[in-house]
Amino acid sequence: MDTISCGGTIAFAIECAEAGILKNTNGLKLSFGDADAILKLVEMIAKRDKGIGNLLADGSKKASKKIGKESEKFLVEVKGLEVPMHDPRAFHGLGLEYAISNRGACHVNSYQMFVELGQAFYPEIGLEGPYEGMESMGKARIVAITQNLGSIFNSTNICSLLGISFSATDILNSLSYSTGFNYTLEDMMKIGERIWYLKRGINNLLGIKRQDDRLPEKILIPTTEGAAAGSVPDIELMLNEFYKIRNFDKEGRPKREKLEELGLGSLADKLYGK
Repeated sequence: MDTISCGGTIAFAIECAEAGILKNTNGLKLSFGDADAILKLVEMIAKRDKGIGNLLADGSKKASKKIGKESEKFLVEVKGLEVPMHDPRAFHGLGLEYAISNRGACHVNSYQMFVELGQAFYPEIGLEGPYEGMESMGKARIVAITQNLGSIFNSTNICSLLGISFSATDILNSLSYSTGFNYTLEDMMKIGERIWYLKRGINNLLGIKRQDDRLPEKILIPTTEGAAAGSVPDIELMLNEFYKIRNFDKEGRPKREKLEELGLGSLADKLYGK
């Protein structure tokens, strides 16, 4: 069980219960702050207990379809993956990453979070930093670079937290030493870019389109207190910038010429026909 998805799904269930649209809770009185009830629910989900355990075991999106009754307004997910607790109202680029990520709302599918929080910078590849978190303009370029870098981290099994202490050149040297290939920094980032586009193209073949690149409604409601009070990411502005940078068509597909540039001609044929 994933802690983020399980926690997000339970929060969804609590909101539904408090709104009176989730009736069958197997006798549990669900409310925020009731640790005993929440721990019991975790166990019920893990065992797929009949009733609420089985209902929530496949995540909040599928549960919402079964509950109905406007329960979707309590969903906080992208492409079926629950949003982590890192709030994009404070870091707008992270919001774009959640919206566009190939696995849904994931904070480690790229290196955006660490760069935007000021924990890591990579000047060799154009990530000089620091960056203003509550600013949307210009974040698409940063997200695209951190996605390419994140593809290298994920493909080589480098821990994201450990990677904070490395430079891009360190990663390049480790890759060259371990494979025996004399990669350049440009080579490495091109590999990361190709991986990212391959995943996006596969998602497109599976039905992902522009309307799936979104943020949930609750994230677009500003808080009234705290450091990010009043701030929400301008997701449409960032998506428009991102689509231009990534050379997408209006449906959210990488254009043929970009795929062919990356050696992904066969993917282009599947998306557009020969």
